[in-house]
Order: sequence, then C-alpha cells, then structure tokens
Amino acid sequence: MKIPFRDQLWLQMDTPDNLMYINSLMWFEEIPDWDAITTVIAEKIVDPYPVFRRVSERRGRRWYWVDFPEFDFDAHFSRSTLPGDGGRDEAEKLISERISVPLPAGRPMWSIEYIENYHGHDGPDGQEGALVLFRVQHGLVDGVRLTQLLLSLCEIDDDALPPKVGRDLAPRGGLLRTATEAGAGLVKDSLGIATGLGGAAAVFPLTLTKLVKDVAAPGFQVTRVPTRVVESLTSIVGPTNKTANTYRALFRLLWEPRTPRRSWSGRPGAEKRVSWISGVDLAGVKRVAKAHDSTVTIVMTAAVSRALTEYLRTQGDKPLADINLMIP
Repeated sequence: MKIPFRDQLWLQMDTPDNLMYINSLMWFEEIPDWDAITTVIAEKIVDPYPVFRRVSERRGRRWYWVDFPEFDFDAHFSRSTLPGDGGRDEAEKLISERISVPLPAGRPMWSIEYIENYHGHDGPDGQEGALVLFRVQHGLVDGVRLTQLLLSLCEIDDDALPPKVGRDLAPRGGLLRTATEAGAGLVKDSLGIATGLGGAAAVFPLTLTKLVKDVAAPGFQVTRVPTRVVESLTSIVGPTNKTANTYRALFRLLWEPRTPRRSWSGRPGAEKRVSWISGVDLAGVKRVAKAHDSTVTIVMTAAVSRALTEYLRTQGDKPLADINLMIP
C-alpha cells in the first residue's frame, strides 16, 4: 500500500533528537489482567489494521507499507516495575527515559510497556496501580485516529456512549478498494474546491478585502505573504477538504519564518522530560467550553498558551503573536 505524502513526512522527519512519535499513557487504580489487555489490543488494534504489522519500504521514488514477514506480536510488549515508592516522580522519570529512546529499527514502529508498582495517582490509599505506555510512530496513525483506537479498548456503558471522535478508521481492504476510495476522495475534494471558488466569486470583493487585511496584519513580514495568501484563499473551502488542508500545511512548513528567539529557544536534544497533573475539574472545563461555544481541547490549549505567555513575561521576553508549532 502506498504511503500518503503526509505520512511520509512524519517518517522522514524522524531523528534521534526529535522523534516523530505519539506517546500515550494510561493508568489503572489496580493491576489489571495483563493477558486480557494484550488480547484486547490484538483484537481491537493490531488484527484489524494491517499497518501495525507492516514496515515502510522505498521502491524507486515512492514509499510503501509492506507486510513484515518476521512480525512477532509479543516482541512489541514489555513489562517493568517502578523503583522505590512508585510515586509520580519515579513514574515521570521512567516515562521520560522511555520516550527519549528510538523504537527498534527494522520492524513495525510501535511498542507497549506494562508498568507496575504505581502509587502516584489519586486512587485508594496504599493500593498498587499500574501504567500502560503506548508508543507509535506518527506515520502509522495520527492523533485523532489513535484516540479512536484507545477508546475502542474500553467497554462503554450503553447509556454513556461518548461522542464520535474524528472520522471512521479505514477497515481492512484490498488495493482496489484503497485506490477506489482515494480516487473518490480526490474527486470529492475537487468538487469542494470548485464549489468554494464558485461561491467565492459572488463575494470576491469581500474575499479580496479579507486577503489584504490578512497580508497587512499586525506583525507583517514579507516572508509571511505566501502563507497568508494561501490561508485566505483556502478559507473558502470546507474545513474537512483533505487536498486543500494538505497544501495549506505544506505552505506553512515551507514559507513560515523562524519564530523569534526567546528564553525557550534552543536546539532539541535526545533527552526528553514529561510531567502530568491530576485533580483538574473536568466539569468546570466543560462549563467554560460550553459558555464560549468551544471544546475541552481548545480550553485546555488556551490555558497552556496563557501559561507560556506568563513564562515569557517572567523571563523578560516580549510576547509573541504566533509560533510556528506547539503541541501541548
């Protein structure tokens, strides 16, 4: 199966000091039946989606997902125990060490580690919990689809069905089905672009006015002109148009200028650090999101943005209107 260009980018950008991985951490208030969890992972993730049993291979100028003949399901799993009291400090140190190390080369790029002796969560006092660290290369799956997969591992009460997350995952299918769906998607995107352009013609003066305002926005830089033009023109197309979104993302990567140097500037290193908090009032976050017709993700991202702004202020830095990339 041909690897989409956007996924090739994740694979090619992967370096030891800046791994293109998605690291997911789950925890349990008590040690679960690991064999049962392993079975669920096989049934819900690895068996239905062949990409978890494949490796990338270059053929001429193109890259493909090909079956890994020596695939060993059990080799992707490991088990460990937190040292000492197994508190949050010990857990954060261990996870930081793990996510700093590249996955083994020459096999499907994902791993799962079961970690016991965890006492750092808000569970019953003295009760031993556990962690599950799931690491996967971003080229195999994006964040939304991985969220879908992780949610599929859980048993959900009929009266507590969560809202749908993202698009449906592509089921197992042959080359003909993949090509047919890809062609249909391109036709649909093209019709969407044509429709958007047709609608834009009727309001061209307004579109042109918006374009001029975008290009001449505060903090204007000549090198930002191509990006602002593309942003304005693609805004007339539906937000789910994959073709338009791909071109928009490419222009951002190619034309965006470097972020001005601040106290956090520097080169990425191989060593990474991770931390987390608990006790956040999720109900309160949801109320804020509802009051502003927004989402939990946007509210939390805004909180992180505010924290970063305060950090810059305490360091004596000037505030930033934009940053090129930030993953909270």
